[in-house]
Amino acid sequence: FLFDTAPTYGKGVSEETLGRLAAAGRYAVFATKYYPRARDRDLASAMVDLARQSVKRLHPADGALDLFQLHRVAEQPHSLEEQADALARVVRSGLARAA
Repeated sequence: FLFDTAPTYGKGVSEETLGRLAAAGRYAVFATKYYPRARDRDLASAMVDLARQSVKRLHPADGALDLFQLHRVAEQPHSLEEQADALARVVRSGLARAA
């Protein structure tokens, strides 16, 4: 099963609930996302921090999210290049397998 969630869904409750499902030994693929904000001056650090929080809530077996995505890419105050670089940093950090 693929579950697409975000920390903003229920203020993290969605991820916590899906994390309990994973902890119960159910096979699941988790995709979560980040909504960049203008106040995120260091976008890559903000994304890594959020990915780390999502990993804590979702409890993936190997410690990495299956897919880390961006919400509403075209509406962001950050350039596409900056967003792509930040996503790559999340993957390089080992918090996600794909972005």
